Amino acid sequence: MHFAKPPIVLLRGLLREQRHWGAFIADLKQFFDDREIICLDIPGNGKRNHEKSPVTIQGMRIAISEQLNDLLGPEQAIELISISMGGMIALDWANAEPQRIKSVVLINSSLKQFSPFYHRLNWQTYPAIIKILLIGVFNTQYKERQILRLTSNKTLHLPPHARAPFINECVTIWSHFSLDKPVSLRNAFRQLLAAATFAVSHRPSAKILVVKSKWDYLVNSQCSEQLAKNWQLEMIEHPWAGHDLPLDDPIWLCRHISQFIDKST
Repeated sequence: MHFAKPPIVLLRGLLREQRHWGAFIADLKQFFDDREIICLDIPGNGKRNHEKSPVTIQGMRIAISEQLNDLLGPEQAIELISISMGGMIALDWANAEPQRIKSVVLINSSLKQFSPFYHRLNWQTYPAIIKILLIGVFNTQYKERQILRLTSNKTLHLPPHARAPFINECVTIWSHFSLDKPVSLRNAFRQLLAAATFAVSHRPSAKILVVKSKWDYLVNSQCSEQLAKNWQLEMIEHPWAGHDLPLDDPIWLCRHISQFIDKST
């Protein structure tokens, strides 16, 4: 299978699967109606939740690359859009297969060599994350409600009458995902370990856009700043969104990604 224009591949982060991209995928298709858009899950999440999560980012990248080879073949060039831990996978992939990865969009990601651990996972969120991992095993709605609180600022920018419906819709949909394709506690810790220990040996040759949310409560926005500064990358900032920028303001994100990819090709 060969495409005239490189397909766009989307990579999510910790504990999340391809369905968590939500309406962002449909919005992205409006901007890239001439491109194939492909979502992939890491082992342990989503369609691959029955598998063991690798304890390294490299292991995750290999598993995803092999999955894509089965879909497209090994020669097809691609563009990557990634968020959080997905950004680490994207950078490792861009170094491992530079001839294949044409561009990378990094949304609210971080690297060990540029940022301290208490910025890469905001130290103020540690108690909430522990509760999510432990209580969430028995109470899915609690888990998803707390994840929404940590990753989204959208309710602050909705009219009062729309806030509760938005929260309830997200919690209901995400709870269904969690019950349908649960991520085991063991895989959750394996993914945390992989993200915490990953470092990149050198800057990939691919074109890279760093996207940060100014008010990301989960990952300090300084992580994106340091990554862009050390590698002299193009960076844009959203003024109010949380960590899950594709949820909070998908059209803004699609517009900037479209400008970046069109400029890169």
